[in-house]
Amino acid sequence: MTIADVLKTPAFYNNLKVVISDLENTRRKAGMMADAPLKRHPIDRLQERGVFEPGQMTVLYANAMDKKLQGYSSSERKFILEVGGEAFNITMKRYMWRYKNEKA
Repeated sequence: MTIADVLKTPAFYNNLKVVISDLENTRRKAGMMADAPLKRHPIDRLQERGVFEPGQMTVLYANAMDKKLQGYSSSERKFILEVGGEAFNITMKRYMWRYKNEKA
């Protein structure tokens, strides 16, 4: 299974959705607890562009891995790689666990 194959799976999409949801909730809670407004974060800029959702983030992650992502700052590219990488690692761990259990 190639990386491109993993990115096309429903498991990756669902894991990315969970990671994004967790990040949004964490950011929202931090904003409510802060006495002052939070500094701008790549989450804010990606939400403004309308791309901070699993489908668009999958495409951005694939482009960032191929180093073909243009029009985004280095902090946004790094953030996209980190979010996508986390979802990818979760997906691969589950696939590996499933593979090991099938072999046993």
